[in-house]
Amino acid sequence: MNETLDTSNTFDYKKTKVLAADIDGTLVEKGGELRPLTRGSLEAFHRQGTLFGVATGRPLDSRVTKWAENMGLSFQLDFAIGMNGGELWTKETDLVRRFHLLPPETVKDIITFMAPLDVNIVVYGAGYDLMLARRMDEILHRSIVRNHANARIVPVEEMYHTSTGKVEIRFEPELEAAVLKAAAEHPDPRWTVAMTSEGVFEFFDPAVSKGSTLALYCRENDIPAKSVLACGDMENDISLMKAAGYSICLANGSDSAKEAADVITPLPVWEDGLGLYFKEQGLF
Repeated sequence: MNETLDTSNTFDYKKTKVLAADIDGTLVEKGGELRPLTRGSLEAFHRQGTLFGVATGRPLDSRVTKWAENMGLSFQLDFAIGMNGGELWTKETDLVRRFHLLPPETVKDIITFMAPLDVNIVVYGAGYDLMLARRMDEILHRSIVRNHANARIVPVEEMYHTSTGKVEIRFEPELEAAVLKAAAEHPDPRWTVAMTSEGVFEFFDPAVSKGSTLALYCRENDIPAKSVLACGDMENDISLMKAAGYSICLANGSDSAKEAADVITPLPVWEDGLGLYFKEQGLF
């Protein structure tokens, strides 16, 4: 782990073949816009021919696949990884491939031990077009507004009847210890769990990871890992970082993500941390 700005020049950003970056907490604040230097760095990568894709926990639909255009960038994404690695979209095909969904019985077992806690539970029936939630709360309301999502409030028993990419557990800070305890007391080879943002834990199939799907994209396009750059901030970004030849974690990232990264930006995402880092490295 690097505690300060990397000055070793061990990775040539101007020869990057692929840039894969998490969205929330890395490229932008959650629900926010691109800051000027981060915008400039993405444009610089595009001008030099780097393939750029986002790797997110969000389900893949046009809200994500058109993320670059929606952010006012001059180009389209080349690829997108969604559902923490359970989905892959490429510009060439304009199709979403899905991998390793949690079957209904597994969804039921996860919800059964989490439901006694005073947490909200969200299951994606059809991406943002159909979110099943235990209750409406401020976090869910913001998600609906931000993503133009369709959410139905249902009894938890109604969440058991569909396969899904992940089960989200959303909670207030005072419940974090209880959520961690419940997850630790129910280990199971059918799922893994990761904290994906403050107040959100996600359960998904152990075969799913951003890193494995990035590796698949690179294999299919004959791109060596050593020419791949990954950027993230949370636990679900660690596999992405490990699949790349070089990795960057934002200053606002989790301790485990920082430990996995080759370099940590001096500033957080809300201070244009990623863009400032690239500028100081001479990318643009």
